[in-house]
Amino acid sequence: MDEPKAKVKPRLRWIHVLGAAILVLAAAGAWLNRATQPAKPGATPFYMRLDRVRPLAAVLADLDKQGVIRSYRAARILALLSRTRTRLAIGTYRLGAGMDTNQVLTALEF
Repeated sequence: MDEPKAKVKPRLRWIHVLGAAILVLAAAGAWLNRATQPAKPGATPFYMRLDRVRPLAAVLADLDKQGVIRSYRAARILALLSRTRTRLAIGTYRLGAGMDTNQVLTALEF
């Protein structure tokens, strides 16, 4: 008479949890993709001079304030995922608001 129905509910719960996790990851990926696009496509490149070694986070914050990148947070996440160095050497860097965040990080590598 008593049929075990308790096994069905945990499976259904896990399906809901998995579905929610997939939606969250998709939304995060879409946000990261949008936030790393060029801030101003077609903008003229410029040169940035560093007279002392600076942390990447400080340079990205400056670039965010100048409108060169769309999102400081997205740039930091992309830098962590791509294992970009955390300190920038003294030198002159060619950047532009027409570059996407990956291109900006690549330009800061050299």
